[in-house]
Amino acid sequence: MNTHKNGNDLRAMSYEAKQLFSLTLQSGELHANDILRLIPGRRLVVAGIWQGKTVVAKLFLDKRHAKRHADAELAGIKLLQERNIPSPKFYGESQSEDGCVHALIFEWLEADIDFARAWHQVSIRDALLPLLKALVIEVATQHVFGLTQRDLHLNNFLFANSSIWTLDAAQIESHGGRLPKKQSMDNLALLFSQLGADSENYQEILFKHYVNARGWAWKQEDLRELYFMTDLWGKERWKNYERKIFRNSTHFISKANWASESVCDREFYKNELMGFINNPEYVFSRTDVQVLKKGRSSTVIRVSMDGHDYVIKRYNIKNWWHWMRRCLRTTRAKKCWRIAQKLRLFGIHTARPVAYIENNIAGVRGKSYFVTEYVTGSNVNDYLQQNQADNLKQNSMVTKVCSLLSSLKKMAITHGDLKMTNLLVSQESEPVLIDLDGACEHRSVTILQRTSKKEWQRFLRNFDGAPSLRNKFTMGRVD
Repeated sequence: MNTHKNGNDLRAMSYEAKQLFSLTLQSGELHANDILRLIPGRRLVVAGIWQGKTVVAKLFLDKRHAKRHADAELAGIKLLQERNIPSPKFYGESQSEDGCVHALIFEWLEADIDFARAWHQVSIRDALLPLLKALVIEVATQHVFGLTQRDLHLNNFLFANSSIWTLDAAQIESHGGRLPKKQSMDNLALLFSQLGADSENYQEILFKHYVNARGWAWKQEDLRELYFMTDLWGKERWKNYERKIFRNSTHFISKANWASESVCDREFYKNELMGFINNPEYVFSRTDVQVLKKGRSSTVIRVSMDGHDYVIKRYNIKNWWHWMRRCLRTTRAKKCWRIAQKLRLFGIHTARPVAYIENNIAGVRGKSYFVTEYVTGSNVNDYLQQNQADNLKQNSMVTKVCSLLSSLKKMAITHGDLKMTNLLVSQESEPVLIDLDGACEHRSVTILQRTSKKEWQRFLRNFDGAPSLRNKFTMGRVD
């Protein structure tokens, strides 16, 4: 049974809120059955029942600005409606009985596909391309109407009932007449920046589709300009996202006390993992752990918690001198967490980062721990050897690995230890990069080129005993 709440109750809800509730609106009772998004104290989006209809309700909670935020959404809705741009049917606005909450009620649409999640499955991208072309046509149409979305991203659109629906009307801006070319390309680049570091071929296809829709003449220099704009937006996206991965946010839980600090992916923050974060050493004494590596500088184990398989890497302090050298530096666990999050943001496959913990007393650091999901599968070399008779599978994997390494270079990152045990093959037959301890971000193009060249030569040495594979990688390399 849903708990009845008022405006003050909703403002007090934290990120961890799961309890269903009902809210009395002036237009009727809203029964919230699912919390879709929550920004504590500011905004709550729920799916539920209102006046016998299945709806999505956007609840604006801010004491001072709720009405202004609701009005901004209403203004965007009006812009979409005036131009007949498909968006969920708007049922109306209302307020809670206590006047603390402003609510906007929309029809519920069942999504055909979670496009943003699906796009990161590289093997099905070609199948998704027609949908993305349709999305580009929708963006082009909005640009012709002089509309842009300030925070344009894939989750601002819903694929349902064979149509594309525009969401989040608060982000809609009107520029009067038809949007000029430079502004149009900049807004399109914002969308393309979310397709991943390895998506330039798709960007070219989609940009040509957009150019045709706008009736422009195709120019190669426009494509180069688009790539440049996309890169700038990518850097801006990372700048904004980097702040979120170290604090409490929709996706992460951050904790700190006098002895330690930690951040955990909210999706995995459950009983056993919570216990590990509070006392990380106890896991290493469990009898069911599998020790993957036991060295002086680090210890790596595989362990099951809350029904998930994890790899935990503990960065040891070898001796007093080692502690002196490292105690004021960023811990290796925190560095790996940051790099892994960056790779995933740009669509580069790496073991999913789950948490990091560092012993940290008054800024003086000691042991640290980095937790990732366990990747089931063999390493790339074993996979290629197992599929010697299947030339198609071998060539496909070589292409994927070369694309991954090319994407890494585009991001001005080198891995630092490209041996075969650090490149695994997932169950979806995608290469996955692990062990990011030696990863380095380069500001100098010259140093990046030099280091990348050495790294590639180091990678090819994995195939000294298999000249045919070495030749395939040499032929497949993309710079």
